[in-house]
Amino acid sequence: MQIRQPVHSDHARTLDTEGLRRHFLVEDLFVADNVTLTYSQIDRIIVGGIMPV
Repeated sequence: MQIRQPVHSDHARTLDTEGLRRHFLVEDLFVADNVTLTYSQIDRIIVGGIMPV
């Protein structure tokens, strides 16, 4: 499980596209024959993907 830390709103305003993607984009959500989970402390949510083979 990946864990994402919160980003301060003042810091988020200074991020470029790559920085925004690094902090907020959940990539590789669906991986074949795997369960993928990401916990975000920003909203205290768990985002998950399951892809059966």
